[in-house]
Amino acid sequence: TLGFSYSVAGLLFPYQAGVTHKLRELNILLPSTPLNGASGGALAAACAASFPVTTTDKAMASSLRISTRCTTEGALWNLENILRDELQTMCTKDMVNAINTRSGSVEFAWTNVDLSPKLKPRLSGKPFNSSEDLINILATSCHIPFYSSFSPVTIAMQQQKGEEIIREWGMDGFLSSPSTLGCQQVNDNNNGGKEGCIKTVFCTPFALDDAILKRYPAILRSDDDDNSSQGLIIAPLLEEIPFSAKEYVSLALGYPAGPDKDQHQILFELGMKCTTRWADNYF
Repeated sequence: TLGFSYSVAGLLFPYQAGVTHKLRELNILLPSTPLNGASGGALAAACAASFPVTTTDKAMASSLRISTRCTTEGALWNLENILRDELQTMCTKDMVNAINTRSGSVEFAWTNVDLSPKLKPRLSGKPFNSSEDLINILATSCHIPFYSSFSPVTIAMQQQKGEEIIREWGMDGFLSSPSTLGCQQVNDNNNGGKEGCIKTVFCTPFALDDAILKRYPAILRSDDDDNSSQGLIIAPLLEEIPFSAKEYVSLALGYPAGPDKDQHQILFELGMKCTTRWADNYF
């Protein structure tokens, strides 16, 4: 059994949308498939988990709206507001219900910040009690300290206790597991939520060469071949990325401009291509 973990991606989200679309076309991504994601990957996981409420076209249109606003209004210190505005549109009751009622698990990585000096990795999953709960977790998973807004943190959770509002604060899901670009083992609802019962496939828009892979933990290695990682990674080859490293990072951050419509399509098709190659090699 396979589960999928979407890495940080920022505004390279269309790549992750292409991965999701091809996995669904190949009948690999099912309602029972466990999912998780961090940062932009959390948005990808949420869209994948809420299908058919969130279709590929709807997800891509949402991504383009965010990218356009980042280009026209600026992403630096404004990305939080832009993202929360879009999530207010996307995270309807129907979307929350679709996530809550799917048979497979779905979790979003974020980093808890409290009075202790240590950052605490967190995974939050269904059920979500409201659209606001889902929006807060997704926005927190995407919150780049001092970039998304002037603040290092944002509201991850809040609940009313009597007259008091209890809040938990957090930041980007990347910081929950930097060595894996935010990716974590997926949990299996059908086995009591335990890890290790399924293989986690790592999905990222970033090219991973052998030197980088040597620093990655066992969850990114193939169980069948200790010398190969490709069985559990969907990622582009460096030569497949039609942008320079500087351009790619700039597109991911939406600074000075996010991907335009044509670049969205290029990224989407790249995600489809990488997923097709992975499936051909894996199965």
